[in-house]
Amino acid sequence: MKAPCTRLTLRTMIILVAVAAALLWVLERRERFKAISIWHELEKNKVAGDLELYLVATVAQHESDERSEERLRVTRPLIRFHEYHSQMRDKYERAANRPWLPVVEDPPLPPKLSRDHYKAMLIRLNGPLLDLDAPERKYRRPYASDE
Repeated sequence: MKAPCTRLTLRTMIILVAVAAALLWVLERRERFKAISIWHELEKNKVAGDLELYLVATVAQHESDERSEERLRVTRPLIRFHEYHSQMRDKYERAANRPWLPVVEDPPLPPKLSRDHYKAMLIRLNGPLLDLDAPERKYRRPYASDE
């Protein structure tokens, strides 16, 4: 018995090219979503260290409630930034697992943390030991006598 001969017609070639294109599109989209997820994880980790340090210092110093509330007020932008990137990381991990499904538009970015915010955070955490704006004197030793 002779095996049936399959002919490679134009229609068959068009279908094969369409299937290959769809497969490549899904793979490319999956890799892109993985990269975006990793980027959000890195952004979240940048802030996580500052946030943990700040919150641990707040709890460890056993200060009055007013002082603790002030420290927590300063950390709110850090917390929002951290939560935003956590949500985006989760969203893009789910999208990477199902790249053929549509992805909803991202919410707006939280405001970026400014240099002034970091300076205020460091001053509230460490006291006025660091002077980030003084070009000739980058820091001041805590127990140095003022001359």
